[in-house]
Amino acid sequence: RARSHADMLLAYHQSSRVVAFIKERWGWEAVTRALTVFGEGKTTAEVIKAVTGLGVAEFDGAFLEWLKKSVAFLDGQFDVDPARFRDIGAIRKAASDAPADVDKHAALAAALYTHGAFREALVVAERVVARDVVHRLARYIAGQAATALQRFEDAKKHFEALRTAGVDGHSLRAALGFVYRKLNDEARAEVEYVKARELNPELSRAIEAVAELYAARGEADGALVEWRRLAAVDQANGKAMRAVLAAAEKLKDAKAVIDAAE
Repeated sequence: RARSHADMLLAYHQSSRVVAFIKERWGWEAVTRALTVFGEGKTTAEVIKAVTGLGVAEFDGAFLEWLKKSVAFLDGQFDVDPARFRDIGAIRKAASDAPADVDKHAALAAALYTHGAFREALVVAERVVARDVVHRLARYIAGQAATALQRFEDAKKHFEALRTAGVDGHSLRAALGFVYRKLNDEARAEVEYVKARELNPELSRAIEAVAELYAARGEADGALVEWRRLAAVDQANGKAMRAVLAAAEKLKDAKAVIDAAE
């Protein structure tokens, strides 16, 4: 059961991946057939059997195997799951009981940041960094907390320390892009956002940022490419759809206008 907005978004995303799997393996007709069978009042197990010929366990196994292959590009990337740090009471007690354990104190910094206590999170994270200069979680949370406090030079210091240590990932690159943009270094911001987009082409944050950078420079053709990419990733993104229409009209690209309208 979803316990947060993030859980709800995850559930929607997971269901979209199931639809993508069915479409890729059994065709779009299977997806539309599933809607019809659901409309007849059938259970999920009955629908799966009707459109794929598989039982639930067999379908789950095939889906998980497909999913692993589809996200293999994420292997080795650094990321932080906020769900790990919800129970701030337990995490705080664990850190209090182990004053020398940098991992537990880094987890406390992450929990504080997750719960919006940015100043305390930064203090705790920087204490960890003082003892372990390459602690990945502590450095990342220090950077994020500094960003939330609009201390962008400090944020850059922490994020760049991770990059120097060989740490990489979509979230880190996107965070760096945001910081460089706030520091008015748009060239570096573009480099970081483009790399973030390459590291995870399924997330919209970096794509939108690159589109905005191109649009701000008056590069309509480059902006149109990025807005189209964003619209494909997030079809509910009204900003992307409007931008595709506006850019296409400016470039007199009739096909792009029609595609966006559809």
